[in-house]
Amino acid sequence: MRVCGLGNFELGRSRVTEREILRFKDRYEHITVHGTVRNGGVLWSDDRVTVVVMEGLANSLRVWSSENIPANSWFYFTNPMYPYRREELAQHVSFFMEATEGRFPVERLVHLANDEAQARLACDLGMTRSFCCNQNCWIDYSVFCIMGEWKQKRFDLVLNTRPERSLKRPHLAAAVDNLCVIKGALHRKEDYFELEELRPRYINKEYISPVEVNDLLNMSRVGGIFSAAEGACYASSEYLLAGLPVVSTPCSGGREFWYSERNSIICEPTVEGVLAGVKGAIECLEKGAFSPSSIRAEHVKLSNLLRVRFIESFAGILSEMGSCADPHVIVRSYLLGGEFIRRSRYPRYADNG
Repeated sequence: MRVCGLGNFELGRSRVTEREILRFKDRYEHITVHGTVRNGGVLWSDDRVTVVVMEGLANSLRVWSSENIPANSWFYFTNPMYPYRREELAQHVSFFMEATEGRFPVERLVHLANDEAQARLACDLGMTRSFCCNQNCWIDYSVFCIMGEWKQKRFDLVLNTRPERSLKRPHLAAAVDNLCVIKGALHRKEDYFELEELRPRYINKEYISPVEVNDLLNMSRVGGIFSAAEGACYASSEYLLAGLPVVSTPCSGGREFWYSERNSIICEPTVEGVLAGVKGAIECLEKGAFSPSSIRAEHVKLSNLLRVRFIESFAGILSEMGSCADPHVIVRSYLLGGEFIRRSRYPRYADNG
């Protein structure tokens, strides 16, 4: 695991065995539990305090169950996939307390919620330092950006998605002719949708880099995302940072946090509704109601406000624990390393064959 260059703490071997992971999977049926070594790391550690950040709590088990995790640790965690219901978030707390044998008070868990409602729910469950800090605020502005007026628009709609029928609902783009598809990694093979059936003008057959993804976004007029419920959805914010208006179906979980009448159209979750939404977004671009530069600027401004909110929270923990470390320097250093919440900077957009 990556440790901030100014820290002195290294994660050790997990205290939780593979057999215990399987036991937790059986006991906590409402949450995903696995033993990944990805999706989190140590933000800061000195002789007074250790602070860990994680994309998800249950799926970052090996991070906070390390045999070397000291008693002075605090834990920030996000909600990467789905909006939490109360019982699910309560199970996360119970799971954490059991796996750590009660070594840490529940107040040491800080949920970086994707919206205010989720933050209030976490506080009600005893994670009283939780607050809204949508995880998309950490996306690298220098990677996802507007490349200039010279970039020719070749596609009416770009769909950056995994081929999962019931979750991502890519089939709703079936009526859009001039389509670009960036095919993501398949998580649920039983829910597979053949993206080639959409007859896209472009679809990747293998992994493409984040820079190449941004290049395709800049060749597109509109970005589409059609899931009904998931987390903050990196693709959605990547569209906005590239100056694309978003056509989205009604949703919950965090991506709607970034939408306004200036950057998005919320359409009916039907093939006809998506087609109408795409046509409407293109019309708004042509009439100047949607401005690519303003779309990007609005996202960057809100991201910076959330980053400041995180730094203030982090500063409070450092002060409370008696550490003299500078939170601004630490966060800036961690961001320059390209790894804040996730160990891997961006999803691998790869062929699933």
